[in-house]
Formats: sequence, C-alpha cells, structure tokens
Amino acid sequence: MQDTAQETDTQTNDDQAHDHAPANDYTEARMLFKRQEDFHVMSAAAERIFPEDDRGPGAITLGVPYYIDKQLAGSYGRNPREYMPGPFAKGVVTQGFQSGIHRQNIFLQGISRMQSISRNNFNEAFWI
Repeated sequence: MQDTAQETDTQTNDDQAHDHAPANDYTEARMLFKRQEDFHVMSAAAERIFPEDDRGPGAITLGVPYYIDKQLAGSYGRNPREYMPGPFAKGVVTQGFQSGIHRQNIFLQGISRMQSISRNNFNEAFWI
C-alpha cells in the first residue's frame, strides 16, 4: 500500500509541477519568422501592448509571440477563405479590408517598417 501512495504523491507532484511551469519554460520553434530580428521586434511590440506588471505576466512570458507566429504561419496568415485575386475597387465599410497581399506578408512588412522608423528616427533597433 505504501508504494501505491508514494506513486500517487509523485504523480500528483509531477502534475502540479507541469501545470505551474512558466509559459516560457519550453523551447518553441518559430514557423513564420525566419529572421531573429523580426521576431524580436514583434515580441517587443507585443510586450509593449501587454506589459508585465504587478498583476501578472506580460506577453513574452505568456508566449504570445509564439502564438502570433503560429497563427500567421497557418491558414489565418494565408487568408484562404478571403477573396484575393482582385480587382480591389473602393468598397463600403461592411465589405471589410480588401487586398491581394496575404496577412502574414502585411505583418512582416509592418515589422520591417517599425524597425526602419526606429532606426531612422532614434538610431536604434525597436526591440532594444
């Protein structure tokens, strides 16, 4: 009986340790962001929007940059259910955003532009 109780205690402790592991206590593989600099810029932007404070962890600790990366690398980033071939005449508000550019490319262009503006205006990288 003692062995069974010890196994149960060990299993419970292992489960608790796994449930309470920090979100960044794992190795994630990036899927869309091939350049480390782009990933750093996106991570810094996410942290700026959702910073760590006395109430809890910020975007980076919660793994938000990896979540964004995976979403953009998947079907969300490729817009498979949206009309993409054009022509793109000025529409009404209810038609939503229209473009022939995939969402992942719009995002990467935005990241590049953020870095460019930061370097030109402040002589440093956005994410430093």
